[in-house]
Amino acid sequence: MNSSNSPIMVNLEIGDQLTSISCGHVMVELIKFIAYQRLQIPYSYQWLKQVVTKKKQCEEEPLKESFQSERHFRAASTALENLDFILKSVQKEISGPSIPEEVCIALGATPVTCKEVYRVLLPVVCHKPQCHSTIIANDQKIQRNVFSGL
Repeated sequence: MNSSNSPIMVNLEIGDQLTSISCGHVMVELIKFIAYQRLQIPYSYQWLKQVVTKKKQCEEEPLKESFQSERHFRAASTALENLDFILKSVQKEISGPSIPEEVCIALGATPVTCKEVYRVLLPVVCHKPQCHSTIIANDQKIQRNVFSGL
């Protein structure tokens, strides 16, 4: 097994009350992070969303733009729509009645010919969504713990 194929293990100790909702938020942020870091989207998620939204609002005004910039916008817009769909689906799945055991993120042309695979093992037990408070959802402490460990 060469060094590029060797797994990298990252054990995270969250240390806070983890509900299925906050676990979903962490997974969504992790997917956004990986998508940007591994060049699956051209800009950070927030910036990409802001640019695409602004451009769509300005589409009513006829502007003369180059074919290349229009093509770039369509590619970025499609990437954002696909990523949004994936993020909502992951959030819905994790917040469902039973939490999945793991989430796999495959990057490449197709799932069969992927170049990178990220396997995230989720906790076996999470607190019920009824225990979730808005303070936990908005608290960046959990996400800070996750990303400082990467």
